Amino acid sequence: MADLAAAGESARSAWLCLCIPELALQALRPQMLAAPNSDQADLAWVVLRKVDSSQIIAVDSHAAALGISCNHSLAQARAITPKLGVLVRQAMREDALLEDLACVAYQFSHQVLLGKNSLDNDGAGNAWVSFEIAASLKLFAGLAALLDALKPLLAALMLRLQLGIAPNPEGARVLAQSAAVGHVRRAHQWPQSLNRIALIHSALAPDTTSALASMGVHDFEALLALPTSGLRKRFGADCVTYLTALQQSGGSGTVDKSRRAGDTAGMSRGSGTVDKSRGSGTVDKSRGSGTVDKSRRAGDTTNKAQSGNYWRPPQRFQRQLDFGFSAESVALLAFPIKRLLRELALYLQACDAAVQEITLTLAHQSKPATLLVVNMLSVTRDALILASLVSTKLESLRLVEGVIGISLSVQKLQASTAHTPDLFSATAAASLPLPRLLERLQNKLGTNKVSIDSLAKTNKVNQVGDDDATAVQTLHWQHEHRPELASRSQPLSAQQFLAKPGKSKDVLIDSQAMPPRPIWLITPEAIAADTFAILSGPERIESGWWDSAHLGDVRRDYYVAQLHSGTRIWIYQQRPNSKVAAAIVWYLHGYF
Repeated sequence: MADLAAAGESARSAWLCLCIPELALQALRPQMLAAPNSDQADLAWVVLRKVDSSQIIAVDSHAAALGISCNHSLAQARAITPKLGVLVRQAMREDALLEDLACVAYQFSHQVLLGKNSLDNDGAGNAWVSFEIAASLKLFAGLAALLDALKPLLAALMLRLQLGIAPNPEGARVLAQSAAVGHVRRAHQWPQSLNRIALIHSALAPDTTSALASMGVHDFEALLALPTSGLRKRFGADCVTYLTALQQSGGSGTVDKSRRAGDTAGMSRGSGTVDKSRGSGTVDKSRGSGTVDKSRRAGDTTNKAQSGNYWRPPQRFQRQLDFGFSAESVALLAFPIKRLLRELALYLQACDAAVQEITLTLAHQSKPATLLVVNMLSVTRDALILASLVSTKLESLRLVEGVIGISLSVQKLQASTAHTPDLFSATAAASLPLPRLLERLQNKLGTNKVSIDSLAKTNKVNQVGDDDATAVQTLHWQHEHRPELASRSQPLSAQQFLAKPGKSKDVLIDSQAMPPRPIWLITPEAIAADTFAILSGPERIESGWWDSAHLGDVRRDYYVAQLHSGTRIWIYQQRPNSKVAAAIVWYLHGYF
């Protein structure tokens, strides 16, 4: 954002508003970027109001450059260009996008207000989040440093934003909605900074702004010059109350319990609403997330702000992406899944929480939905760790049908725990922690193969599976010379799981004093003598003459050799005796 750092210094009372223009279009950006089209960059995108409608409510810059506007029908747009991408408005994604922005704001202030305007006749709708920043200005020692900290969080959302800063939330919203995209508009002198701003950027009802325009009143300077008694008689007390709140230059701002002009009266299509029976501004957790208004009514910011009026993160997380097309390969799911995981990470940061299990649901056109449960051994809120585990889970997935949508949900939040790595560990930076390795194996092989049952509480690893065997085993030396019997595997114990590298006391043989041994042993098979070159050997092994129940008498000369491809191998020859033919035959027994 070009001018974010050039906004100014701190103030006694300050609110920052983040406004999302072209809300319907920006909410569908993940679907645009995930579209399976080789000419995706050349597509002109339009957004329809409904599935069965041809009314265009938003167009991207490419479509606008071609002459397509909201006044055209879908058929007319297709006549202008054959390379047309068509999406349908998703109010749920708009609400989710607004909540993501609120999660960012909540990391800087507990006083967060948010709202969403209805679509105008020309399809232009917007949403906004306002939050109090006076305390943050002191913490960051100025506005420039605060905005520098805010920029990477906003960049992750890939939004085109307008920003405004004023002494109260209503004024910050007006300045933001009148600012250029990517810039911040600051009130240098209040309320005089409002004078030249058009009334279409206010929270007044459209009927009110139209009536004022017919009277020749188009900006705040003209409106604020009118007598209060006349405005109250003509447009009602709400209009006067809104203008009074707008001109305030101190305090923490005002918020109306009805939250009408605050644009937070209710969310659409399953999003949260304000439950009046539970107190003013209390979020109804049973219906989803924070509150968002679709109206643009005035006079809604008259009462003193109370802590219950501010937005709070919901208790549950659930997000959904409807593609508008069928993704026929797992690779096409990577970008939308990363987007959902990024939204989850923002939510967890705002809640100061973590997760140990997430659920991905892949929707199909005619087949039942595919359910993917991703488990973790320890709690996390790191988007990169979550993405890695989901990617591992998807590697073994075979789609039964094309995917038309994805949803991500978290049923239970966990307390976040800070992990402090060993500062002096030589392997800390270069190796993957064992819990993370087991998480990957668990999600790749299945929980029935790798199951860790409440390790922190029970300190044990359970063996679970159809064959009562776990896929994670530890390898132990035995006092036995015959290679097939010289080692044994056993399930990973809790002590080994929790022990630091090099601290295990379960060492039966000094591996440093032993000749080279390959970890990967195979059933011996003949190998041609002209396919390898001997590097070292022989090592003679003669043992087991007394053990007829297992391998019996073993007499072999072992060599370390190298294939022409460069692979190091372990080979042997049988020692001649009365039971073995004298012909020289080489056998491959293992790989290094």
